[in-house]
Amino acid sequence: MRSKLLTPLLALFIATAASGTAQAPDKLHLDGESYRLNTNPLDSYFEEHPEQHPREADDGDNVVMSSGLWRGYIATFEVLGNTLRIRDFEVYRPSENREERAQLVSEVDRFFPTPESRQMDWYSGILVLPTGEMKHYVHLNHGSVFDAYTLLRIEGGRVTDRAEMTGEEFIRFKHKQFEMFRQSNAYLELVNELRDPEDEEQELDSFIFDYGGFVEHTMLDFDAARAATGEN
Repeated sequence: MRSKLLTPLLALFIATAASGTAQAPDKLHLDGESYRLNTNPLDSYFEEHPEQHPREADDGDNVVMSSGLWRGYIATFEVLGNTLRIRDFEVYRPSENREERAQLVSEVDRFFPTPESRQMDWYSGILVLPTGEMKHYVHLNHGSVFDAYTLLRIEGGRVTDRAEMTGEEFIRFKHKQFEMFRQSNAYLELVNELRDPEDEEQELDSFIFDYGGFVEHTMLDFDAARAATGEN
């Protein structure tokens, strides 16, 4: 049986590799500001409830497939009183304007119609918010490097820890996560799915590391990671 982590990771890899284009990010409202997310929290929800994904709910019709938005939607989240909630859910629909191929249409009231459905008590993971200037562009999903990050640890839909990191601290944290991820069944399954007989192991690891999909689901303690890398 595939691990629950594998399907979102494969979707991330396949979407970006197939299009050659970084994907439009989800968003998070935090402390009165809006940030792009380096993670897609609804991936795990739609894995458990595929019939509720816009493409399935509409039988694949009326959802525009874009090279920069293969998932067909942009979700906006918010943190209210340490609780993670869905704030908006925009679906990429054909545009009525002939000059535009498609447009994002807010359909949060359709897909998450009640306050209870917008609570994310089913979600646990690490949310990564680039908060600084981009220092190095990488043409891969979540691969670009910024000079500052905010990380939120979410457990059962609640923020249980928060860390502010420089770009260098985040890269060290990511390396520690990757060490953990390489010991998991999800890593072995992912490598088996992606490996080409001509690939070198080091090249494939570099590819997986740059994509970064493992960051969301590798629950490394922030303080422990700092201690391991000599940070205070």
